Amino acid sequence: MLARLDAVRVRPVAAAAAHVPVRPGWQCAGCGEPWPCQVRRDRLLSEYAQNRAALGVYLGLHLADASSDLRREPAGDLYARFLGWLRPT
Repeated sequence: MLARLDAVRVRPVAAAAAHVPVRPGWQCAGCGEPWPCQVRRDRLLSEYAQNRAALGVYLGLHLADASSDLRREPAGDLYARFLGWLRPT
């Protein structure tokens, strides 16, 4: 028996709760801090605990996107924001 699709209640996760970047300013939708905010950093470290190299690649891709949106930001500042907080394991 098939359930009615309209009977399923889906609660979408609000972007604010997800701490995702809002472009082109790269502010966090959840807290308004520069993305990745501390909450997102902590979650990323947990999510990528077993594969820190993949986390570096993920953040590097975001850094590349952000550098085109935030052209006036010094490259060193963007690097520190997106990758500089990672510590070698």
